[in-house]
Amino acid sequence: MGNDAADLRRVQVVRIVAQVSPAPPGVPSRFDPAPGPSGKVALLVPGAGYLVTMPLLEFARQALVQHGWTVQAIWWEPPSDLTRAELPEWVNGQVQNALDAETDASEFFIAAKSLGTHAAETAAVRGVPAIWFTPLFAREETVAAIERNPAPQLLVGGLDDPQWHPARARATLAAARRAEAMEVAAADHLLCIGGDAVRTAEVHVDVARRVDRFLASLQTG
Repeated sequence: MGNDAADLRRVQVVRIVAQVSPAPPGVPSRFDPAPGPSGKVALLVPGAGYLVTMPLLEFARQALVQHGWTVQAIWWEPPSDLTRAELPEWVNGQVQNALDAETDASEFFIAAKSLGTHAAETAAVRGVPAIWFTPLFAREETVAAIERNPAPQLLVGGLDDPQWHPARARATLAAARRAEAMEVAAADHLLCIGGDAVRTAEVHVDVARRVDRFLASLQTG
């Protein structure tokens, strides 16, 4: 029975990994700082429908490169035959594979959005610093992983996002060793302000500034 279960798990992993999408033609997926490739490698991890080229992750990418990180963007299409309960394992499998592929890296970082924040489990095991955009507080395992990660973490969420739980965020910050949070009033799951394009743009500028300060603190801390 145990061997059968292990074999099934391997089959599931092969089936799932085979459905990951490459970057669209002509779209780069790796970015180096001006001096050239860095031993510090950051992964950009998308959401279910939030691509790595969308504002929160794109500005994070630019900030990471600015602070000397080589950035590897992950492109994926979550398999349609997976249940909601199976998706976190799939996400962590993709992130683990991406980290394992970076055989020359001396440091790692993860910046993830929504579905991608399930990678908090991998980050906690490996002690990887991270930025979690709109983390999914409804899943206990993801929250517990954020709380036990010894590395610095920045959590960013909107107060009009049903996935963001202010009380849970405060409890998570209290439990985590080196975590901080940025809450945005009236912002939804995309960190947009409904019906206000200018304020939405300002929010993204504010988030980019906070990300920049957080990355700078890693260099001084």
